[in-house]
Amino acid sequence: MLGFLVKNETVERKAQESVAHALEWLEDQGIQLGYSPTIAYVDAKHPIIKQAVAVVDREEESFLRALNLPMSMFCEALYKRSGLEGNVGAVAQVIELNKDQFLSAFDTAKTGADITLYRPAKSTLKKLDDIMVHEVWHLVEKGLLNGDDFIHEGTATYVANRFAGRESQHGDFFWKIFGKDMQTRMYEGVAEVISRLYGEQLDLRDLLKKSKRKGIVLASQDQVLTPMRVMIEKTLQDTYKKLHEQTETEGYHVVYEGAFKQATNRGRPNTEMPFPFVVAVLSPEDALSEGRIYGLGGTADFQGKIAGKTAQFVKRYHKARMNSITIEYKGQASQDGVYVGDWNFDSDTATAETGGKFIMTRV
Repeated sequence: MLGFLVKNETVERKAQESVAHALEWLEDQGIQLGYSPTIAYVDAKHPIIKQAVAVVDREEESFLRALNLPMSMFCEALYKRSGLEGNVGAVAQVIELNKDQFLSAFDTAKTGADITLYRPAKSTLKKLDDIMVHEVWHLVEKGLLNGDDFIHEGTATYVANRFAGRESQHGDFFWKIFGKDMQTRMYEGVAEVISRLYGEQLDLRDLLKKSKRKGIVLASQDQVLTPMRVMIEKTLQDTYKKLHEQTETEGYHVVYEGAFKQATNRGRPNTEMPFPFVVAVLSPEDALSEGRIYGLGGTADFQGKIAGKTAQFVKRYHKARMNSITIEYKGQASQDGVYVGDWNFDSDTATAETGGKFIMTRV
């Protein structure tokens, strides 16, 4: 159905019907929510979860917990590959320190309803029964969620699959969803774990029992999170590959691969996040004095000295809003071809009080 032809009131009416179907079906499974959820429609995309058809009230807390997992895995992979020392647990602290900013963005999308639908719902009306079963199950589980429980999207996906008559097992699920986003992998992966453990005829009331949930968490850590780590390591490998390809298209040659750790929130401890970069020059030589640095934040020019025991240079980004800011790097050779040191914004050209560690290795 063409979404732009669907009236807003049509979405709300269909959602109310779908919620009624969900409540009736769950009651047949021995599950009673105990109240009729309120429904609202917002004719816009969710400000954070752009693809969201619907979310339940207070879903932002679980979103932040889920965000911590792939970010921590990425940091772990980058520290391992680059040799940069860092604290993977700092990711949770970064999220916590920026929690108010995340939550305020969620607040702009709130309606006060138990379930809020967004513009993508207009294109998925035929699947709205399944989606509302998923969302109502979140409301059923609301009192069970805690900081260590990352499985709730998987349990809701399993329940929605049962409602729709779909099996949650897809053979080698990891490879079948290899190209999907991280969120989808977690949804479908945990749902398949539940199916493998307990089959497709599990009494849904058992999903609310602590013993069953603990078993799902333990199995998912092995069967979902471990493959996710493999995928994230490959994603990091592809990131460096793309940086290499970008330098080649511009006529430069990569001579160092590196990573830097940025202390956010004006230097508060344990809030470092690592980022990959490569150092490239037009003509590779033993002593480097100028060239370019390519990273996720964009392209920058560098000038200085990278030779012998010392790496000391300044970096200036090509971006207009950043090209007046000088970033200073100072490091020493920890071993042949490897430099480790510190970087900081030049206090004369920047207002941000930030800096961190870096490492770069000759390729």
